[in-house]
Amino acid sequence: MFCIKVLYCMQGKILSINSPIQYSNLAKGLNHLKNPNAQTGTLLIEVPADLGRAYSGYKRGGVIEGAEKLRKEVMSAAVWLFGIPFFNFLGNLGCEKLLKLPMNIDYSKAKDGRDAIRDSVEYLATGLNPKNLDVSELEKYANKFKIKDVEKTIKNIKGAKQAISISAWLINCFLMGVALPKLNQAITAKKLKKEESIKSQLSTQKHISLEEFKNQTKKNKNISFKGNHGINNIQDIADAFTYGLNSNNTVRLISTDVPMIIGRCATARNKYEALEIGIMDTAAIFFYNFCTGVVENQLRKHVGTPDVNAIVSEYLTKQDNDTLKNAINIAKDKSQKFDLRELFGSEVADEIYKQATHKKYGKINRFVKDEELKNIDKSVRGFLEHLGSFKEIFDGENINFEQVAKIAKKTNIKNSVFFGIGTIASFLGLGILIPKVAYFITKKITGKDGFIGIQEEKK
Repeated sequence: MFCIKVLYCMQGKILSINSPIQYSNLAKGLNHLKNPNAQTGTLLIEVPADLGRAYSGYKRGGVIEGAEKLRKEVMSAAVWLFGIPFFNFLGNLGCEKLLKLPMNIDYSKAKDGRDAIRDSVEYLATGLNPKNLDVSELEKYANKFKIKDVEKTIKNIKGAKQAISISAWLINCFLMGVALPKLNQAITAKKLKKEESIKSQLSTQKHISLEEFKNQTKKNKNISFKGNHGINNIQDIADAFTYGLNSNNTVRLISTDVPMIIGRCATARNKYEALEIGIMDTAAIFFYNFCTGVVENQLRKHVGTPDVNAIVSEYLTKQDNDTLKNAINIAKDKSQKFDLRELFGSEVADEIYKQATHKKYGKINRFVKDEELKNIDKSVRGFLEHLGSFKEIFDGENINFEQVAKIAKKTNIKNSVFFGIGTIASFLGLGILIPKVAYFITKKITGKDGFIGIQEEKK
């Protein structure tokens, strides 16, 4: 964490002490929830959405449909959220053990940003670090792998990562689109057969004693049932796909959705269930991946709140008077070039990039796109413009840092509220709105108001 140098006098001597910046819990919490590489923000939507869908199924089809919907959502969520990262982990571990390749490196393309794979391999091969990057995450590879041919090793790492990522994606799609739906249907079929068997036996029992009924019930427990059951272009696509699967949670989720929906529709028990699944899962893509962001952006525009990383906003308020004042004035002047390094110096700019990329920037084995850095510059400029719109932040020629801190806090509070509203909108859409619409369409088409998956389809 970046440190502020504090000077003070003690016993006639000037001493320099490094004091780490303390960020608020609000800033740290919001920063974590909006981390695209973490699952926490998605889980905030997933859990209530799963419960909502299960309850909607229970209201329509009773315990049988409610239980099947809950199993479906929980099992799918586990694979959807954690499947690709888990399979990638296994693949990387295998490559390190069997192929002797260092795999704790982000997939990267030099034309989109710094080439993390090349920098990391060259460092491991030579021990040189000319760009003065953070190599702490590669320490475990020290003297572990002997890299004789840098170019061959780079090629092998890229090929291994592509193979692992695409294989993990295919396994995920198969599990969510075929294996889990068939397993879930088999469990439901078994429960239905068991219910029918119990009903049949009870209907044939006439005037039996209580003791005889108990003996019959014990026998029933032992009955088992079975359910019915151009090369460059291709390389560019593989590069982009592999990078997305390895670095962005949203890409991982969306890339699995389409094949998953196709698989679920194909394995549906009848055409009406297939239609219902198609409607629900297709609409869910928006609510899972985009609804929160759309709601946030619209609320920010309406209220006039800048979109800035919560920790970065607090960090900017810790700069010295002249630097912050100059940065605000340049940010407000559209004719002026806005460059973080020129305004704040390399150390401050690096810290801003580090915090805004969730600690990836500056690490030799982590990849950050140039486009992402440009967006960070834009967000910082927007926040500084926002600060400059308040006259009370100036106390004569100086910055009133107390007022600046209050504005930063209000900005983070508003963005937290907007994120919360967006999250609520997402799980309400997933857990209530989508099931209602899908069930309404099913009823209109079939005339039935029950669990369509277990009802006989009229040919």
